[in-house]
Amino acid sequence: MVNAKMVTLKSGRTKKVQELNYINKRGEEKTKEIILDTFKGLAITRDSVSKLTDEKDSKHIFYTFSILGDGVMDMLKACGYDNHRLNNHSELKGGLCPNATEMCKGTCYNNKIFYDGVINSKINNLLLSLQDNFIVLFVETFKKILKKDKKKNDGKKIYVRLHVDGEIYSLNYLTKLVDITRYFPSVNFFTYTKSFDILGRFLKNDSLTDNLNIMLSVYNDISDSDIDKVRAFCQRDFKIFKGRLTERQEERLSKTYKINKEVDKLKVDKKCLMACNKCLYCVYGKQDIEIVLH
Repeated sequence: MVNAKMVTLKSGRTKKVQELNYINKRGEEKTKEIILDTFKGLAITRDSVSKLTDEKDSKHIFYTFSILGDGVMDMLKACGYDNHRLNNHSELKGGLCPNATEMCKGTCYNNKIFYDGVINSKINNLLLSLQDNFIVLFVETFKKILKKDKKKNDGKKIYVRLHVDGEIYSLNYLTKLVDITRYFPSVNFFTYTKSFDILGRFLKNDSLTDNLNIMLSVYNDISDSDIDKVRAFCQRDFKIFKGRLTERQEERLSKTYKINKEVDKLKVDKKCLMACNKCLYCVYGKQDIEIVLH
């Protein structure tokens, strides 16, 4: 039985939540209220890269759109989270991150961000992305944001990163994302994906827009069959975003995950500088990138 209740917000609106008990890193018992249904509009946020950089001098502005991924979902389920709408949706039969490796799910950066507000925002975005009117919701929301930020963005290039958390979970979802990019031809959208099969199915009958760059995400425990798919995509000018392990990381992680040495044979052009607002190699997708797992 799901421990669900209705909570009234300051605005007077209500939301349906499930109370989850968990133990934090200090060994203290805590309670979270995690939503079970949509309760507000889409969250498209101005990225921390833009906030941490002097925007007066910067020529680039970043926004992000995230949905819930399997790493955080696994943590929620371990606490007893049971969302009927997500558990039984036909588009999510392959999971929220259909082709995520165990290392990807286990070391996902977003697993460290276990705050109620952040999690609820990503669940809400995920639930809304499953709706038939998702394209309209995204377009209307982002147009309002761009109008509000017009003075801040004047004369600057605008970028939207899709899925700081989350993944391309279905062919229908990818089709929606591509359609969204058509409404903003002057905005550059980019994302990283391990959903190679979904991407391949999409490209059989359609093509990506010029303002959407998809990089192939390669973790160090990728299967041999998926490496072959990556190589095939690279022949079509797709670029890779490859993980690299330090000796200490490989020694530690190899005890839990099966490290595939074939990853080292994937040659790259650049190493990630961890300075997104200055580098932009990933955004343009013109070069392969290597990043130390973090």
